[in-house]
Amino acid sequence: MQPINTLAFLFTLTFLLTGCSGSESSDSLKVGNISTDIVHYHPSFYGKWDVTPNSSIRFTVSVSISDSKGTDNLSDLYFHDKVNDRYFDMLGGPDNITKEECYYSDFDVFECRYYSSINLDRVNLSNWEVVVENKQGESSRKDFEFLLPSGDLVDDEQFVYSSIYNGSTKNGITALEVMTTANNGLVFSSNPGLQSFHIEFSNTDNRAAHYSFIFYKNTADIRYIAKAILDSPSIESMPMIQGQKTSIDIPWSEITLLDNATINDINGLHIKLFDEPIEWLNDELWFNYISYSEFITFSP
Repeated sequence: MQPINTLAFLFTLTFLLTGCSGSESSDSLKVGNISTDIVHYHPSFYGKWDVTPNSSIRFTVSVSISDSKGTDNLSDLYFHDKVNDRYFDMLGGPDNITKEECYYSDFDVFECRYYSSINLDRVNLSNWEVVVENKQGESSRKDFEFLLPSGDLVDDEQFVYSSIYNGSTKNGITALEVMTTANNGLVFSSNPGLQSFHIEFSNTDNRAAHYSFIFYKNTADIRYIAKAILDSPSIESMPMIQGQKTSIDIPWSEITLLDNATINDINGLHIKLFDEPIEWLNDELWFNYISYSEFITFSP
């Protein structure tokens, strides 16, 4: 089964954390497993839609909540950056976020992707907490911290930063590599005779262990219309080797088309990189770090 955070995509939508317990005021309301990821975007990701702010670092929080009256009894759910005193709502709050916006019933988790308006290109690793309240006024909270790539625990690292971050990098670590045409030799072409796309790249980040492809339509809004998942047969048979060129012909039959799109609609591509996953809920896998390459197109 596909890892859930390979499905979370774009603006509002994934690693198991060992959260340090905070204070809890109710036995009937509990914060359970907290999962997060850190996503590194090439500036062309949001730039192709003229979306602002064009943040290069976004992060996902996924949390399971137990309430004796069920999740419909919850009134507010948010997480808190205690370093910068910033709040991120998942349910309720000033904007009255509904359950449907961040709740995934198949996994019984609340999950959304965010960015910090004061730190567009970095995210702190420690001093976070999740807080939940229900309609009876009961509350519960739990501390957590982000993990390092492949699920390693934080030691003296304090934050993760992107390729365009221009502040001090002391006690920081780089996010997963975003590949570019200039530095990584990105190639994207179509072969109608073989009914496949030819893609080349050379990753230089030894923390990157897996990859997948996201395809776009060449329209005014450059719509996302297709994907080739990381466990497709062709991708699994062509693992990355750091510093060497990965050259793959992905058959059109392994591409999942969305919204009635056709193969002929495809013109653009992002290559996604992932670190090694760790075990997650219900025997699933979870990736701690994800990146989106430079956006590239081909001419038919």
